[in-house]
Amino acid sequence: MIAKVLVTFIVAFLITLAATPLFISYMKKKQFGQQIRDDSPARHTTKAGTPTMGGVVFLGAAALAV
Repeated sequence: MIAKVLVTFIVAFLITLAATPLFISYMKKKQFGQQIRDDSPARHTTKAGTPTMGGVVFLGAAALAV
């Protein structure tokens, strides 16, 4: 039982490692990024365009690993 859980965790981790860079480049290509409001602090402007929804990769990897 513990071995199966460990193998599932490792598979999900490896899928996440492989899929995350692909997902980020896809999101940048489609211009899905974080929007920064005009009234936010100036240091937040460096976050503009940062892809969000990274949890989708984790959930997808977990679903594939099971």
